Amino acid sequence: MSLSETLESGQAIESASSLPVRASHLDHSAMDLLLSRFAAILYEQRRRRERFLPGDLFADPAWDLLLYLYIAGSEGRTVSVSSVCIALAIPESTVLRWIGLLVDRDLVSRKNDEVDKQSGFIGLSAEGFLAMRGYFECVANDGRTPPVVSCLQV
Repeated sequence: MSLSETLESGQAIESASSLPVRASHLDHSAMDLLLSRFAAILYEQRRRRERFLPGDLFADPAWDLLLYLYIAGSEGRTVSVSSVCIALAIPESTVLRWIGLLVDRDLVSRKNDEVDKQSGFIGLSAEGFLAMRGYFECVANDGRTPPVVSCLQV
């Protein structure tokens, strides 16, 4: 059963933390929670895959970074650059390079630490959050672009 069919049927969806969410008649905040949990499941699946296959076969640091930041932002967590490196098991130089690219594309925002200029805090920009949320909504709609995303693509 697809995610959108599950949403429409109101069946429970197991989240990454094994807490079921009833998806019928979702309001905006409930949909955000569901999409955040869906992102967490995708993130965990990517990490789990590395137990069976070499991780370098599936290197996609930009996607891992965006997923991680979407989940952290949905949970209201502030994320340091160093914590991203540790969580994603990606070298700092690689993380910094991708952060720079994502900042340049207005998908990520960065605030430098006043004490440690090399460190700092990052998160999805408003545009980045909407893009990720739109992607998850699109996946939930079996690839059909949801109306809110269509309106943003002017």
